[in-house]
Amino acid sequence: MSKTCEFGTGLQESLRDQLVCGIKSEIIRQRLFAENKLDFAKAYNLAVSLEAAEKDAAMVVGNAKASGETSAVECQAVYSGRSRRLAGAARGQRGWRAASRGRAAAASSGPRSQQGCQACGGAHEESGCNFKAYVCRVCMRRGHIRRVCPNITPHNTVDVTQCNKQAGQDSDSGSDEEHRVKIGKHHINYIKVGHGPHSCILTPGGLGTIWTNYKPQIEGFDRSKFTLVVWDPPGFGKSYPPEREFTSDSYGNDADTGYELMKILGIPRFSVLGWSAGGSASLVLAAKHPDAVRKLVVWGANAYILPTEIAAYRKIADVNTWAKHLRVPMVEVYGKERFAQYWARWVDCMSVALEAKMDICSEHLKNIKCPTLVLHGCKDPLVDPVHAPYLIENIKKSVLYIYTDGKHDIHIRHAEDFNKRVQDFLLEPAKNDIECH
Repeated sequence: MSKTCEFGTGLQESLRDQLVCGIKSEIIRQRLFAENKLDFAKAYNLAVSLEAAEKDAAMVVGNAKASGETSAVECQAVYSGRSRRLAGAARGQRGWRAASRGRAAAASSGPRSQQGCQACGGAHEESGCNFKAYVCRVCMRRGHIRRVCPNITPHNTVDVTQCNKQAGQDSDSGSDEEHRVKIGKHHINYIKVGHGPHSCILTPGGLGTIWTNYKPQIEGFDRSKFTLVVWDPPGFGKSYPPEREFTSDSYGNDADTGYELMKILGIPRFSVLGWSAGGSASLVLAAKHPDAVRKLVVWGANAYILPTEIAAYRKIADVNTWAKHLRVPMVEVYGKERFAQYWARWVDCMSVALEAKMDICSEHLKNIKCPTLVLHGCKDPLVDPVHAPYLIENIKKSVLYIYTDGKHDIHIRHAEDFNKRVQDFLLEPAKNDIECH
């Protein structure tokens, strides 16, 4: 009918407006409104893709509720342009209960610093400190946290400033010793553990670090089969100073830095694992360097963000609302006051940046060529269930696994099952088509 009307050059714009305004889904409409340079063809294709992902997400959540926490969940996903049945199951009762090994032998502690609180290093009296009863993860003694442990000396962190060959040799022993290498304006802190033929890089989430995000994987992966490179992204953990600049380009910058780190270590081909914001950065890395990436594993990740998700992040800007098992390790790394301020700044800056540009890396998904495993927790409070099916639909060689009672940190809460599932996926021989079982 529009052909007989005198729209002139405004026909495509009018069709686009009618399409967007006529969409019932508030989530899809918000996503389209956030798109820059949206014409009718792009609006139509994106709406169809989002609608399919939304239906798949609704099916996943519905089946999860109907099946309970321990039974299998079948979810519909689009895979390589065809419909496949994917099996998912939760292992909620297992959880991660591995005892901490500690990275230093228990020894008699030397004199602690007399500056500030001896339990946490803060500017207050030790008698009123909440950490005076904590057990240190380094020396396993009660009375202080890792950040002020007297057993941590300058020798615990080794600067790697020589050539690529030396950087690789320093950490081939597979020990848990941390190293540093200069990339850009940051000295990037990392560990390289294991001596297996399958190399992987693990990228943390927002403000995440080697040990706060990936301790269960460092200790749980088979080191005879895998070599893990786990790192602190620029400005996080010990890859500091300087502090990080939080912008919408952070995901791409982390992808570039991670790729450069693997080049420096002399690892030309590797698999990429990423959680949360680190998952989004991992999507970008796999898309930009398809010849270098063997396989990709992401969870708690998204290629775009919704206004409801920005609101969810703002609700946890106060770190006192965090679960204890997530908050305490971060306080040990950053200190109580700095962690609270740094995280609040991350939430504020990233919220402003993402409100202005809600797309994170959707345009990159079509360039991901490697087999990809997407994992998702049905009870994730930060990532809408629409994202996992959207990734599956837009990444060709991808499969989905659902933890019905999983939250945002499935690799920690369900570490035993997660580690086995991911290792099995990584060790599968690469095929042109991945079969789902």
